[in-house]
Amino acid sequence: MDELVAVIGVDPGGTTGVGVITLTEDAFHLEETFQFTDQDTAWVEVQAVVNKYDQLGYEVHLVVERFDKRPGIINPDYSAKFVERDIDNNVDGYYTAFKQIPAEAKNFIKEAKNNQGKGDALKRFGMYEPGKKHARDALRHAITYAVVRLKHHPLILRGWPKPND
Repeated sequence: MDELVAVIGVDPGGTTGVGVITLTEDAFHLEETFQFTDQDTAWVEVQAVVNKYDQLGYEVHLVVERFDKRPGIINPDYSAKFVERDIDNNVDGYYTAFKQIPAEAKNFIKEAKNNQGKGDALKRFGMYEPGKKHARDALRHAITYAVVRLKHHPLILRGWPKPND
């Protein structure tokens, strides 16, 4: 990986979370996180973030949580589906959005079981931000993509260190 890479994770919904991590061959950095509450304009905000990193010279990888209607939910909140659709229709034309199901990221980068964040796997990466649940979920998607698809070695070593490291 010789180029600068920005992985932008998106957790669409009534509150859309966005998390940006940048990668070089030997390092990673949490750049910024956002939570947007207007589902009608969330795609505009996502587009602005994508454009910013593109204009800064990064190779942009956009990772979007795919809406997944869960069985047994009688009245699901479809806002995630609508935000995802708007991103597909407006942002995906310029940047290909890689889709992940919610469980892929949450099973890979485990979420805390309490409100204090104790045991949240994002802490291993130095990326846990209290009070920003949707942005944290977006970061889970970004990290999962960087590890599984890009095989980013520094993230792998931070998240799953070798014994005696």
